[in-house]
Amino acid sequence: MRDFSDTQEPLYKQVYKEILQQITNKEYKEGDILPSEKEFQDLYSVSRVTIRRAMEILQNNGYVKKSSGIGTVVINNKHALQLKKISSFSEDNLNRSTLSKLVSFEIIDAPTNVQSKLFLNKGTSVYKIERLRYTNGEKVGFQRSYIPTSEVKIDQEDLSASDASLYKIFKENDIKLTTANETIEAMLVTPFLEAHLSLEPASPLLYIERIAFDEKKGIELAEIYYRADRYKYQIQLEG
Repeated sequence: MRDFSDTQEPLYKQVYKEILQQITNKEYKEGDILPSEKEFQDLYSVSRVTIRRAMEILQNNGYVKKSSGIGTVVINNKHALQLKKISSFSEDNLNRSTLSKLVSFEIIDAPTNVQSKLFLNKGTSVYKIERLRYTNGEKVGFQRSYIPTSEVKIDQEDLSASDASLYKIFKENDIKLTTANETIEAMLVTPFLEAHLSLEPASPLLYIERIAFDEKKGIELAEIYYRADRYKYQIQLEG
């Protein structure tokens, strides 16, 4: 049994994190019924109120669901991303607490693949921006964006805040993204992403490449890497 006495963090948060870790590690799998509140209370030597608060957070964050007459069931905790519109990270995660951390910011000559995909001339300068993505305090993704410097002025300070948004900067500069081409692939984590996302070797990722345009020009090439145990893509088809 884990000892929760060695930290100042509230007990209910410690219990929440402990159970979440067990769900993440597949100790509790999708469809499993969790122990009762009384069983968790005895297991962790905490009050029923503490267990209830921990369970409320797990349910609010989409990891479990209380079912009358059955108990608390582990549900699919992958967040579904919709293939319907061009949206920002925060818009994709409206029901979650989100933040971003700037990893790097530099101005470089556009790499060959960026030139071809955004239809840029050789030698065109672009911002290369790398950010870590978090939901509910957990690292879930890494994004690298290339944006022509001729289209918008961006300073490193503009992206230093945890709630900074590139799409908000676009809107403030009257840039309206009208179309985007997106491709999605499965891949295994690279050593670079393994370190940044704190993942084990050979962990699966979803790789999304997004090429966004305004009415006339290429504005952004985004390379997005999401943890495959946290995200899935969903699309509604009509006959």
